[in-house]
Amino acid sequence: MRYNLSNGGLVTKYNNRLYITDVENFTGTYIMDNGHKSQTDGLFWFMNCNDSYIYYSDQKRENSLLRFNVDTENIEVLLKSPCYGLIFLDGYCYYVNEIDKKLYRFSVNEKKEEIIMDSNILCFYIEEDIIFYSTDRSIYCCTLKGEMKEEILAIPGIGLIALDEKIFFADKENDYILTMVDINSGERKIFEEVSPVSINTDGNYIYCSNRRHSNSIYRIDFKKETSIRICGESSEYLHIIDGELYFYSNLGWYKMNLVGGQPQKIF
Repeated sequence: MRYNLSNGGLVTKYNNRLYITDVENFTGTYIMDNGHKSQTDGLFWFMNCNDSYIYYSDQKRENSLLRFNVDTENIEVLLKSPCYGLIFLDGYCYYVNEIDKKLYRFSVNEKKEEIIMDSNILCFYIEEDIIFYSTDRSIYCCTLKGEMKEEILAIPGIGLIALDEKIFFADKENDYILTMVDINSGERKIFEEVSPVSINTDGNYIYCSNRRHSNSIYRIDFKKETSIRICGESSEYLHIIDGELYFYSNLGWYKMNLVGGQPQKIF
């Protein structure tokens, strides 16, 4: 579910419980368990699940790094720095500091923070042991320690994700058009009909909230280089969990089957 983090990480599922952040009234985060709905105080962004914990950035606490024990529901403040784009991997929390825009990682065990990339970072994504990131000039990759930096493309990207040795992003310099780049060859494909507000994938297709068509949801077959609209609802914050697509509309949170159909309102 790491791809969900590129869309805010506002919905996650852990131990059959569904966690959904209230981005309409900003009251807290809902916990849905077998039809029962409760709420915790924090506004959870970029939820990462690991070993009975949810690691997240809390909007109610100036976007500090916290973790939530799913068994006891205790909350622990790990780092009082404003974290954006949080990704938890192998004991480290990777994030962009919202003040200086640099890329950091924080060791949960050692309680130690270190700079990975001293640049103005727009977004980043981690695929296996490689960090892909965009500055306001170019898209790069590097190791998890920030070493072996390499430029992939001399344009800035938003909503960056990596899949099948390709990267996908909205081209900041070209009306935010969906762009696919082969990491090895550098070959680029532009999907002129899609300008994503939100980008996600199930590993087979790319799903986008398309600003060119009132933020309706499109599915892109990147291998065949085709696209189709699967939902006419205005949407943002696309999340994919257990074969279902979750999204926020101006009327609340919804879910639907990945193949399309009528969305079902959650709340």
